[in-house]
Amino acid sequence: RTDEWRDLRTLAATAGTRLVPVEYGGFGDRRGTGVLSLDDLVRDYLLPSNASHRPKTAATDEAAEATATAAAAVAYMSQHALFHQVPELQRMFAVPPYTLGRLRADTGAVNAWVGTRDTTTALHRDPYLNLLAQAAGFKYVRVYGCDQTPLLYAEEAVRGGNANTFTRSAVHAECPDLARYPKFAEAVFSEAVLGPGDLLFMPKGVWHYVRGLTTSVSVNFWWS
Repeated sequence: RTDEWRDLRTLAATAGTRLVPVEYGGFGDRRGTGVLSLDDLVRDYLLPSNASHRPKTAATDEAAEATATAAAAVAYMSQHALFHQVPELQRMFAVPPYTLGRLRADTGAVNAWVGTRDTTTALHRDPYLNLLAQAAGFKYVRVYGCDQTPLLYAEEAVRGGNANTFTRSAVHAECPDLARYPKFAEAVFSEAVLGPGDLLFMPKGVWHYVRGLTTSVSVNFWWS
């Protein structure tokens, strides 16, 4: 149902008054977190982000420039259990056959990711098997195998030793500080651009980095 996800009015009409957590800014430019209604997220961030995709012309005036400036604001509702919060939205996707019988409340999750262009998810690895489904818009994904871990400068886990710990790299994957992290230059990766209807499977422990190329909506499925 990718056509439905493309229409931001669907989110606003179905769950506009619901409050959701939002992160502001991109990697290396975090500007805090907050709580917004979906209506506000759509109106104040997603729609201006859409406007920024339009090609500029010689006729661009001050109003258009102001719109482009507003669109630079990055906002991301990431890793949120929106479909538990708003069950009406569950009709807009189908559970992938590969995950049937594997999704369990105690060992997995179904998350929604809704954001502007230039949202980023830092290079990290999950303690779950992961299937990332792109519902609307486009995302750039970079994946590093587990064998690259010695080159990725993993930060100390907040909950060290816990089997459900997410591990993050200290390096910005697309703009690494090689003077500080020289071994990162040797790391081998695969990359792809995901568009509406695309699915990407990532085994447990595989490192991945994600950046929104446009306003986008994604759904991911975690299971053990």
